[in-house]
Amino acid sequence: MSGVNKIGLEKRDGYDVGRDPREMSQDELRQMGHKPMSALKATRLKCLDCAESVGAVRRCADIACPIWSFRMGKMAWKKPISPAQLAQVRGLAARSAAKVQNQRGPRGNSSTADFQVQTQPNVQGVAQRPLKRVLNTEGAK
Repeated sequence: MSGVNKIGLEKRDGYDVGRDPREMSQDELRQMGHKPMSALKATRLKCLDCAESVGAVRRCADIACPIWSFRMGKMAWKKPISPAQLAQVRGLAARSAAKVQNQRGPRGNSSTADFQVQTQPNVQGVAQRPLKRVLNTEGAK
């Protein structure tokens, strides 16, 4: 066994057992060849490892397997979204898109009309110069 794989093992009663990954650093997990990913993606990869092809995963007949219902990479037990929830999400998205569109100029950039220039106080003999541009929210619709 390589030294890299021994990182994930510890001795218990004279036997090698897997360490608790919650007590390992991310660097240790990466050294072992693990990559950050969701549990759903890890499940899908395990199914591909077991079945050896995408088609075989789709046709898997091992219905007693605890991850069988997740083999397609989707949450099989996810509660369907209600029409009211869908309408709410669509409304929020439309309002957000309209707000962004109102803040943009013709080329997608913020227009200069949306900004107010703040200047330094007028000191005798010193010309005023702009300090910074601040988004003008007073005239916003």
